[in-house]
Amino acid sequence: MNFTDALKTAKTSAAIALETWETGRFVFYTPESRKTITGARTALFGSEVTYTERMSLRMPDGSVTDWRPSTNETQAVNWVVVN
Repeated sequence: MNFTDALKTAKTSAAIALETWETGRFVFYTPESRKTITGARTALFGSEVTYTERMSLRMPDGSVTDWRPSTNETQAVNWVVVN
Protein backbone atom coordinates (compact mmCIF):
# COMPACT_ATOMS: atom_id res chain seq x y z
CA MET A 1 0.00 0.00 0.00
CA ASN A 2 1.11 3.62 -0.40
CA PHE A 3 2.28 5.91 2.41
CA THR A 4 -1.03 7.76 2.83
CA ASP A 5 -3.00 4.53 3.19
CA ALA A 6 -0.35 3.13 5.53
CA LEU A 7 -0.65 6.13 7.86
CA LYS A 8 -4.44 5.86 7.89
CA THR A 9 -4.08 2.18 8.76
CA ALA A 10 -1.60 2.92 11.54
CA LYS A 11 -3.97 5.41 13.15
CA THR A 12 -6.55 2.62 13.53
CA SER A 13 -4.15 0.81 15.91
CA ALA A 14 -2.42 -1.41 13.35
CA ALA A 15 1.36 -1.49 13.03
CA ILE A 16 2.89 -0.88 9.59
CA ALA A 17 6.27 -1.58 8.02
CA LEU A 18 8.04 -1.50 4.71
CA GLU A 19 8.36 -4.96 3.16
CA THR A 20 12.14 -4.46 3.05
CA TRP A 21 12.53 -3.75 6.77
CA GLU A 22 14.01 -6.39 9.05
CA THR A 23 11.66 -8.42 11.27
CA GLY A 24 10.75 -6.55 14.45
CA ARG A 25 10.98 -3.05 12.93
CA PHE A 26 7.62 -1.34 12.53
CA VAL A 27 5.78 1.96 12.94
CA PHE A 28 2.78 2.46 15.20
CA TYR A 29 0.56 5.30 16.36
CA THR A 30 1.04 6.57 19.91
CA PRO A 31 -1.90 8.64 21.19
CA GLU A 32 -1.56 11.65 23.48
CA SER A 33 -0.84 10.70 27.07
CA ARG A 34 -0.21 12.35 30.42
CA LYS A 35 2.46 11.31 32.89
CA THR A 36 2.74 12.27 36.55
CA ILE A 37 6.12 13.77 37.47
CA THR A 38 7.71 13.38 40.88
CA GLY A 39 10.98 14.42 42.46
CA ALA A 40 13.33 17.17 41.36
CA ARG A 41 11.88 17.45 37.84
CA THR A 42 8.64 18.93 39.16
CA ALA A 43 10.47 22.29 39.36
CA LEU A 44 10.82 22.17 35.55
CA PHE A 45 7.61 20.44 34.49
CA GLY A 46 5.10 20.78 37.31
CA SER A 47 3.31 17.66 38.48
CA GLU A 48 2.18 16.43 35.04
CA VAL A 49 3.55 16.31 31.50
CA THR A 50 1.49 15.86 28.34
CA TYR A 51 3.11 13.86 25.54
CA THR A 52 1.55 14.74 22.18
CA GLU A 53 0.33 12.13 19.73
CA ARG A 54 3.01 10.82 17.41
CA MET A 55 4.17 7.99 15.20
CA SER A 56 6.68 5.72 16.91
CA LEU A 57 9.25 3.34 15.46
CA ARG A 58 10.03 0.02 17.15
CA MET A 59 13.44 -1.41 16.35
CA PRO A 60 14.31 -5.13 16.29
CA ASP A 61 16.15 -4.78 19.63
CA GLY A 62 12.87 -3.67 21.26
CA SER A 63 13.75 0.01 21.60
CA VAL A 64 11.16 2.62 20.60
CA THR A 65 11.72 6.16 19.33
CA ASP A 66 9.75 8.90 17.60
CA TRP A 67 9.59 8.31 13.85
CA ARG A 68 10.39 10.88 11.18
CA PRO A 69 9.86 9.25 7.77
CA SER A 70 12.44 9.80 5.06
CA THR A 71 11.54 11.06 1.60
CA ASN A 72 12.00 7.54 0.24
CA GLU A 73 9.65 6.14 2.89
CA THR A 74 6.94 8.68 2.01
CA GLN A 75 7.17 7.72 -1.66
CA ALA A 76 7.22 3.96 -1.11
CA VAL A 77 4.31 1.78 -2.22
CA ASN A 78 5.40 -1.39 -0.42
CA TRP A 79 3.92 -0.67 3.04
CA VAL A 80 2.31 -3.65 4.76
CA VAL A 81 0.32 -4.27 7.93
CA VAL A 82 2.30 -6.06 10.65
CA ASN A 83 0.42 -8.83 12.46
